[in-house]
Amino acid sequence: PYTTLFRSRTMSISDFVATHDSPEGSQGSSASSSRVSSLKAPLSPNVFTCSPKFTEPEETVFERTYEMKDVLGRGSSGTVSAAVHKPTGQTYAVKTFRLSRFTTALGTDLSREIDIHSSLEHPSVVQLKEAVLGSKNVHLVMEHLAGGTVAKYLEGKGALGEPEAARVIEQALLAVEYLNAQGLVHRDICIENLMYEGSDHDTVKLIDFGTSVQWKVGMIPMSRACGNPRCAAPEVLRKQGYTSDADMFSIGVCAHELLTGVTV
Repeated sequence: PYTTLFRSRTMSISDFVATHDSPEGSQGSSASSSRVSSLKAPLSPNVFTCSPKFTEPEETVFERTYEMKDVLGRGSSGTVSAAVHKPTGQTYAVKTFRLSRFTTALGTDLSREIDIHSSLEHPSVVQLKEAVLGSKNVHLVMEHLAGGTVAKYLEGKGALGEPEAARVIEQALLAVEYLNAQGLVHRDICIENLMYEGSDHDTVKLIDFGTSVQWKVGMIPMSRACGNPRCAAPEVLRKQGYTSDADMFSIGVCAHELLTGVTV
C-alpha cells in the first residue's frame, strides 16, 4: 500500500517554491504538497514512504522516524538540530529550512546545494545522508560531528600550536583538493565551517555547501559576492571575477586565525 519516492526525484525545491507561495504551502494540490526530494539512498528501505495518493505529509513521517533533540545552531534561513534516528538509535545533524521564508531564487540555491553535497564522499567532507522535501520544510540529514566547530574550539584555547594548526589546515586542503577535482568551489571556507568529528579534536571536516558551485579552469570567472566577508578574497567582495583560488585565500585566513587566535 505504500510507495517509496527516494529512488526518483519527483519535484525540485525551486519548482515547489514557485508553485507554493503560501506560508503554509497550501496553494497546490494534496499531491504536490507532500512530495519527497532525495538524491541519495535512504538509511533503510522504508524510512520515508507515502501512500500513492500522497495523503500523509512527509513532516509526519519525518517526525515519526526522527526524534529532534537540542538545537546546535541557527542561521538566517534555518536551524541545525541533533536528531536521533529511531530505528537505529544513530544521532544525526538535521538542517531544517522553512519553505515559507523562501523565494524561488533561494529554492534554486538550496536545490543546487543538495545536488552538490549529495555527490560528495570524502573523509574531510561532512556526509549528507538524505534530503526530505515536505509541505512546509526541507530537512537535510547529515552526519553528526560531535566535536563542534574549529571556531568554538579556538575560543577556548586562544591560539593553536603549529602542529595542531597544521593538522586542521591539512584536512581543509584535502577537502578543497577533492572539490577542485570534482569541478567544484566551496566559496565559504572559514573556521566556523570546519568541524571536528569527535571530542578528541583530531579529524576535521568541511561543512555548509550553500554557496558551492560548479566551476573549472577555462570557465568564465565567478562574480557573486558570497561567503564570510572576514575570510573571503578581496576579488570576491569586489565582484571582480575570481576562480577556485578564492578558496585557497580563505584557507590562508584560517591558518592566520588558528596560529594567532585573532579573527581578522
